[in-house]
Amino acid sequence: MYYQQAQQQPLEARLITADLALAQYDSALEYAPKLPGEELVSLEAHFGKAVASFLKGDTLYKLGYNQGDNSSMYVEAGGYFEGAIREIETILQPLSATKQHRSLGHAYLALGGAYAQLALVREKQDRQTEITALYQRARDAYTGCIAQGDAFSGGNPYDALLKNIIDTYCRPYADRMAEKLVTQEEQ
Repeated sequence: MYYQQAQQQPLEARLITADLALAQYDSALEYAPKLPGEELVSLEAHFGKAVASFLKGDTLYKLGYNQGDNSSMYVEAGGYFEGAIREIETILQPLSATKQHRSLGHAYLALGGAYAQLALVREKQDRQTEITALYQRARDAYTGCIAQGDAFSGGNPYDALLKNIIDTYCRPYADRMAEKLVTQEEQ
């Protein structure tokens, strides 16, 4: 909800929305052990926090760009993308163990986005040695998303929402990352 709401806002307002979302998800994580369905609440809160971290990182990146490559904004943005990656990595195994393929597809899509954005930050910071590995991780994450739709991996090939996620986002993004990797090799 916060992510969709923020897309309609000016960049400065997005920062406030992201901060509000981060605070709400931190509260959910704090109270999750006291609630029935603790594991589900925790998984959802970690994913929500990852998306809010991505939103804040993306907003800071854009603000940094708009401010003539403001390096301090890029440093802060990178920290939020790293936070998104950490949050998503905590939920991959539990989602896989419970065969939550649609949620895994979403998680891998978000993970790929966080790695790809972190690569862009590293490009702006002229940290070239890190970029190829980040694009590879992004591609691997998008490939993980695609794998969730594979009937042989236990996915449901008739899940229209998962198929849409894969066809609209994961496949094209995996292809873009493959192109980025070829470009990196040529440099």
